[in-house]
Amino acid sequence: MATQTPSSIFTQGGSLAAFVLKNGTLITAANNMTNANKTHTSSMSSSTTIAPTKTVDKEDTRIFSIILIAMYIPFLLVAAIGNITVIVVRLKKFMQHGLSAYKQQICHLSIADIIYAAAIPLDIYQRVNKKHWIENNAVCKVLTTTLSASLTASLSILTLMAFERYQGISNPLAHRWSTKKVCLLVAVIWGYSYVNFIPYTMALEVRDDACYDWTYPHPEFGKWYTLYQFLSAWLLPVVLIALFQLGMVLKLVTHRKTIKSSTYRAPGPADGKSRGGNRRRPKRKMIKILVVIVTLFATLTLPIHIWYLWYEFSDRSETQKYSLEVLEIFASLVYMHSAVNPIIYSIMDRSFREDVKLMLGLKSRKKESLRLHVLNGATQESFEH
Repeated sequence: MATQTPSSIFTQGGSLAAFVLKNGTLITAANNMTNANKTHTSSMSSSTTIAPTKTVDKEDTRIFSIILIAMYIPFLLVAAIGNITVIVVRLKKFMQHGLSAYKQQICHLSIADIIYAAAIPLDIYQRVNKKHWIENNAVCKVLTTTLSASLTASLSILTLMAFERYQGISNPLAHRWSTKKVCLLVAVIWGYSYVNFIPYTMALEVRDDACYDWTYPHPEFGKWYTLYQFLSAWLLPVVLIALFQLGMVLKLVTHRKTIKSSTYRAPGPADGKSRGGNRRRPKRKMIKILVVIVTLFATLTLPIHIWYLWYEFSDRSETQKYSLEVLEIFASLVYMHSAVNPIIYSIMDRSFREDVKLMLGLKSRKKESLRLHVLNGATQESFEH
């Protein structure tokens, strides 16, 4: 009963009843799954009876599916084009001048977002063809687990970025992460993400044209596994990120007070501002970008986590009173997270905008070289490190 993949074609988040429309009747897979667990524990036949819970007008369902597809297509385009652009721009920069650890982690974050966005065209395909699952058990396990792991990896990479920035601000002279170190840490994150879903993967199975986590070792296992996923894959990373960001802000405030109280201030550039001020501005900008990214990620993924917990720890007959549209909206919010980061970079990161213009030929290399020459060394170093 994992809580990571809200795609209607896979598991609707794993544990929460994926709603299957058959013959105009809205059927909850929760009943099917509950019956399957009872059958499993009592060593009876594995066949289950699905009880219809709510009749849905086919026309209303078709209209709602069209609305969702209309929403998903922009999400997919922005996620694919935006994240690929981020990766290409950063890799090009890396080949030319090297790349900071922070921006390398941005590339890894974009890769995780692209993997998760891969669920969108599959969801659209299923809706158009009015099918639920067309592949075998192996694809069910590998694909669904990978999509779930990518969501956990995204938040874990954001946690790593916050920790790396905190170290960079706390001890800038000694701090410098190599490319090898960044890749090793990201590999550990992906390994942890997959290991975290081993029970979920083992429970995944295709039955009645549906890929779900049907059975767990114990009837109560799914409830506590859902709580564990929320605590370990959402709450703990968000709390750690908040603490690292708070630490960064306190370090910058302390540094600012130290400079103000100093009896000597090094001459600044022509605008009269100190070199220390120039050095801090890019760091503050990176903190702001990270805060916005994490805030949006947490906001877009929290509603579906709350739904899962409510479903698992309350009377399921109460949660089943609510319509399919509520769950679909929450799933759409999770899809949206894979598309928002490139937009954030475009709005808040001037260096990224300039690099994109340069790659697209909208800006000459001569002007870009002049811009980099005008920037003082301290500011440029802060952007890259």
